[in-house]
Amino acid sequence: MTTADERTALELPDEVWREVDRETAAVLESVPRPYSCVLTGSLVDGLGNANSDIDLYVIAPDGGSGARATAIGVRDNRYVDCEYMTVGSLASLADRTVGVTPVGATALSHKDVDRFYRVAIGFRYEVDPAMADLLARFQVEVAAAAVERWATAESARWLARAHLACATGDRSTLLRFREAAIWWATARLAAAGDGYPAPKWVIEKARRTWAPGHPEAELLARFRRTRPEGVTDAIALLHEVLACPDEVVSALAAPSWSLGQGVRVVDGQDDVHLVLGRRRIVRLTPETAAACRALAASGDWSTATRHVSAQLGVPDAVARIGLVPGMRRLVASGFMTEVSDAGA
Repeated sequence: MTTADERTALELPDEVWREVDRETAAVLESVPRPYSCVLTGSLVDGLGNANSDIDLYVIAPDGGSGARATAIGVRDNRYVDCEYMTVGSLASLADRTVGVTPVGATALSHKDVDRFYRVAIGFRYEVDPAMADLLARFQVEVAAAAVERWATAESARWLARAHLACATGDRSTLLRFREAAIWWATARLAAAGDGYPAPKWVIEKARRTWAPGHPEAELLARFRRTRPEGVTDAIALLHEVLACPDEVVSALAAPSWSLGQGVRVVDGQDDVHLVLGRRRIVRLTPETAAACRALAASGDWSTATRHVSAQLGVPDAVARIGLVPGMRRLVASGFMTEVSDAGA
């Protein structure tokens, strides 16, 4: 695996990097010291081109005047994205990410793993000695391991949603499946050391990581060619090849829910709604409708998901994981409550 410096030297002509250096120096003129600056993004990772924008992270001491909001704009020749962070926020990210377990990775966000990887691959444009030890914690291999674990869980989330949509005949099935396939490929690429967690680069990463005919490259191509008429078989195949540990599946399936106080389930001629009081109403998707009906009848989330599982012909874990996003949206709008003793 090449280092950030080696990638920088290999991927683009020297004149491009001289231009980037000029633009970076101009941005930093207005930043009060002390600070550290990391140049990162697709340019450094070898995925960009001569027209790519410049991504900068400026790390300032906690409470220092160098900690400002993200700045985005156009310099003389390039689009510049300069994000300011504090030492404390970066240290917290390192604490959450370094050595993260497969279950622990389910609590990370996409922003977490993306930022950690970008700092890890970044070219240390300028480093304040007081921040050197902290930046040394951001290693490419550590980042790739975290991305592999997070992307595996993310693929499982989207695959469960695709499976539920397929079972209800929802038109979003193929879109959900493709999202699951992208994150599966991202996890496998991260396992091979290429951990940039950006979905738009998955094809380029596959080309530079896997030789033609590589089994996982062939699977990715097959998943990308999937059409609506073949999505059921593709979902089954992705279930087979997605190596999601049992403890991660259990963690993803753990949340439990109850209907909010005073919420009623109302069946219409064509749709199912939740109604709260006289003025609040929300229409449900087919899978959330099935869950809410069963929950209203039993009052118990585990009983409700087993009912949905039997009704739709999907495993109970698939039902529980696939229902999470819809339930959380209903919590945010006051129609559902998350139960603290999840999994009871």
